[in-house]
Amino acid sequence: NLYLPKDIGYKAPVETAHKQQQTENKTTSVIVGRINNIQPENARGFVDYVQDGKVLSLYFSQNSYSAGSSGVSFSELKIGDQVSYELGENYKGLCAVNVTKCG
Repeated sequence: NLYLPKDIGYKAPVETAHKQQQTENKTTSVIVGRINNIQPENARGFVDYVQDGKVLSLYFSQNSYSAGSSGVSFSELKIGDQVSYELGENYKGLCAVNVTKCG
């Protein structure tokens, strides 16, 4: 499944590290968080996300992960790894998309 982000009117909270990227007159937030659960056998994982002072767990799939410059495959990810991601939405609600391992 490929999850495409759409405009959900999100503004990143102060507690979350993020940077703004300008693309085609649209601003998206890249958020940095940590993996809190990873299930390579099920091709899914969950990352921490802070909203209104509460820590939430956002789903991401193997399809929304990119090894990028880190060269780390999805199956090599571990709990506690720092990743960057953008907010997206799937049929269940908010999820993490464009997930990449930091460093």
